[in-house]
Amino acid sequence: MLTFAHWRKVLLPAALLAVTAVPAQAAEDVLTLPANRETQIGFIAPIAATTCEVAGKPKIHIAKAPAHGKVRTQWTTAKYRNLSSNPAYNLCNGKTVHGTAIFYRPDNGFRGTDTFSLGVTTQRYVDGPGNQTFLIPATIHVK
Repeated sequence: MLTFAHWRKVLLPAALLAVTAVPAQAAEDVLTLPANRETQIGFIAPIAATTCEVAGKPKIHIAKAPAHGKVRTQWTTAKYRNLSSNPAYNLCNGKTVHGTAIFYRPDNGFRGTDTFSLGVTTQRYVDGPGNQTFLIPATIHVK
């Protein structure tokens, strides 16, 4: 299982698939966010390293909802940053790519810790055709 920290900076186990997330933070398991406002906490962009084209829109569902807030996704664009150790994706740095932005909004007045999990299904590029699914747990601290 991938942790939230890994989700923000790791390549999926596929030859032609990259996942990036913005904003990038230190590899820690807890994100600290402000109270009473929505914040973008991630960006999933499956792209082909050789062309920087979107390699299919991932299917994302809330596997475990947050107890003290709401999570939503939005298909949009962002500037790509290679956060993995694979230099093949450096070609795409700075290019605008399509992907899914992840947003979290705490309940009004809530301060404390909240958790949730996202299920993500993407196309598989290694080991033949089909899909791969993984779970991304997240811990949020609201100040």
